[in-house]
Amino acid sequence: MNVRERILIPCRSNRTRMLENIGYSPIQAPGDVAANQVLTMHVLQPWELSSSMPAIVWIPGGGWVTSRKDIDIPQLIPYVHFGFTVFAISYRTSGTALFPAQLIDVKTAIRYIRSHAEMWHVDPGRIAAMGQSAGGHLAALMGTTGHLQEFDGTEWAGVSNTVQAVVEFFGPTDLWRLLTDPSSLDWSAGHSFAGCLLGGTLADRLEDAARASPITYVSPHASPFWMAHGEVNDWVSREHSQYLYEALTRVGVTVAYYEIEQAGHGTDESYQPEVVELAADFSTGVM
Repeated sequence: MNVRERILIPCRSNRTRMLENIGYSPIQAPGDVAANQVLTMHVLQPWELSSSMPAIVWIPGGGWVTSRKDIDIPQLIPYVHFGFTVFAISYRTSGTALFPAQLIDVKTAIRYIRSHAEMWHVDPGRIAAMGQSAGGHLAALMGTTGHLQEFDGTEWAGVSNTVQAVVEFFGPTDLWRLLTDPSSLDWSAGHSFAGCLLGGTLADRLEDAARASPITYVSPHASPFWMAHGEVNDWVSREHSQYLYEALTRVGVTVAYYEIEQAGHGTDESYQPEVVELAADFSTGVM
């Protein structure tokens, strides 16, 4: 069938711009953290910018042994369509520095963004930390340690690194429990992901494990939390999100927790439009 018709199509721009490898910290970071020897971020923004947009700081996973900010870009673009500017950051890995270097770097990135909020067209009072797996662990730490100064760095001093929301996907929240909770990984070895982060086996580093655990710092000062965990995650069991949900609830923090049916560790279920919409709506609502 031949068709010839004049139609009017409303123009709705979903185009996304990306600025790559913006330096936020001059820390010397050899290896895969940053090719140009500084900690960097990619910035994703709507093509048409408004004056004061909410921001998401994406903290990549990778067992703390890698922090590749580029591999999750396709999964982050939908958040731009919900009106967020997304900053996908790198941080020092466990091969470069032990904990708390990773948390210090994330806090430095937050302070950089807040210090340059006008340049990036973001609202400095509406910044969310988001991450999955090891990045989810760091995002959760951002949400529970915002009122503390223990992990503050020296760059952009005097600027708050508190976040107004946390979006956390299947990260460990109580590290020593990795030894006892069901997992297909051997978390007891010194060369395990957690062992490399702490500089020794979990059994030998229980105090360090507690210091690196988001649940240690739960208080009424914590940021609002949105969490999701796959029901069949066999790397980091869903009990980790349950522990944190229950602890936050006990002290009156706003928290939403979703268990995703048939989802494993980093499987595609966590990136479906329905999940993105839930996380974006929650963040918009609490910030």
